[in-house]
Amino acid sequence: MSDNFPPPTLTIELAKPVNFDGREYVQLILREPTAKEVLSALEHIRNGQNGHSVRNMEMHLVAKAAGVPLPVIEQIPISALFRAMEYISTFLAGSPTI
Repeated sequence: MSDNFPPPTLTIELAKPVNFDGREYVQLILREPTAKEVLSALEHIRNGQNGHSVRNMEMHLVAKAAGVPLPVIEQIPISALFRAMEYISTFLAGSPTI
């Protein structure tokens, strides 16, 4: 693998566990999103970009890449979301839309 590519997965330990639907989440294990997942996430900014729509798109994309329900991502610290998006953004480099 070239030095220009990120690792195939990234584990983010959550400082405080997130409980949802009877399950406790203590970490997120992210992977490269699929093209379909990126397109699906982009639907959230289809009608224009603003802070809310961009953050919503990011949360949906992180949820898909981590394989967790969206309500879990809605409860993680914003610093964990930023770290997750930094990782995912490396796969999206050069994308004219993001």
